[in-house]
Amino acid sequence: MIHPFRKFKTIRAFCKERIAYIILNRPRVANRVNDVMVLELAEVVGLINQDDSLLAAVLTGNGNTFSAGWGGFRIHDYTDLSRFQAAAQIAQIQKPVIASVNGDFTLAAISIMVAMLWDTLDGRVARLTDTQSAFGAEYDSLSDLVSFGLAPALLVYEWSLSDLGRMGWLAAFIYLACAALRLARFNTQVGSADKRYFQGLPSPASAGVIASMIWLKFWNFEYFDFGVVSLSYYIGVSITILCGLLMVSNVRYFSFKEFESTEKASFRFLLLTVLSLILLLYKPNIVLFTAFFIYMLSGPFITIFGVYKRRQKKKRGRAS
Repeated sequence: MIHPFRKFKTIRAFCKERIAYIILNRPRVANRVNDVMVLELAEVVGLINQDDSLLAAVLTGNGNTFSAGWGGFRIHDYTDLSRFQAAAQIAQIQKPVIASVNGDFTLAAISIMVAMLWDTLDGRVARLTDTQSAFGAEYDSLSDLVSFGLAPALLVYEWSLSDLGRMGWLAAFIYLACAALRLARFNTQVGSADKRYFQGLPSPASAGVIASMIWLKFWNFEYFDFGVVSLSYYIGVSITILCGLLMVSNVRYFSFKEFESTEKASFRFLLLTVLSLILLLYKPNIVLFTAFFIYMLSGPFITIFGVYKRRQKKKRGRAS
């Protein structure tokens, strides 16, 4: 068994409840792998393989980065077989290995927001530089699927949905599957859809709801607690599933593309923009969650109001 007080230079290793924990411990260089780390990992793996009482191994990194990768080769390194033998021994670990995230959920949520910012700029940059292409459009959709589908689903699952068991991973899967379908449908409608509206909740806005909700730490509201599992967990599951279903729905959402073609902006609009930026800088998590949540609810309202207007128009036509 790995001794809990054994000291390594580049890693930390210990056992707890029949689970071996290995922590890459070079935070100053983003846990970059070097020769010493390879040899120490190989030694730990050998000890893990010898201990039949261990069920699995958890591998993680110290700090905000899992690992920046290998530290690089020098020319004479190719003739040194010890590192390759050690790497082969690491690969022969006989226990299930779980790569653990470090749990910096706020930074992950902010990263999704940053991805949204770049997503709004990439198309404009392509048009300004006259570099638009079919390949770029498909690659943009793939990036959107990772940034606004996979990342929010994994984030919300790790944040709290994992505590709900089957219901939690099912909610995360529904969100991810709906994001993929939403992007596929969007690609087939390019050039034929009404540019004033989106059909279904856009995936960046849906990811914004999830990310801002986690940044706001919605699950920590104590007055939602009751029984064994907090009521806020079920509210989170409901919002996650609702975002997914709205993405593949026929509900219409404003695209705001009309504002791009407007030559002049009114004074009220500029004043509202300045006030919004001030509030955003003061309480970004609250402002962003409120904005994304209102936008999510605006689609059903627009759709219901549009159906009501059409029915009223038909009634007037019959009366005349």
